[in-house]
Amino acid sequence: MRSAGQLPKHLKLFAVAGPYKIVFGVEPSIKMDEPRPIRPGTWLAFEMQTASAAGHAVPADVKDLKDQAKQAWEGILAGFADRIKAQQSADTPLADLVASLSKK
Repeated sequence: MRSAGQLPKHLKLFAVAGPYKIVFGVEPSIKMDEPRPIRPGTWLAFEMQTASAAGHAVPADVKDLKDQAKQAWEGILAGFADRIKAQQSADTPLADLVASLSKK
């Protein structure tokens, strides 16, 4: 996710679409078969959709675009943290790994 931050917006979608779909069940609203520039607002809308699916939606009263982007990003990260915490108590082969990573 961090490396996607430096990419042009249309490539950001390619970089995060797979993990976001697997973890949060969301997909971009555009076709992913052609890497071309996207309409303004598409990336932010996808970030906000993902934050909502992660359980940490951007409040409707936040109108400033930079604040929306910041809060969406924070919501996505919190959603990943929630998933990691849930795996700590799960009886899965990755539980020990997740537990050790979350302590660092």
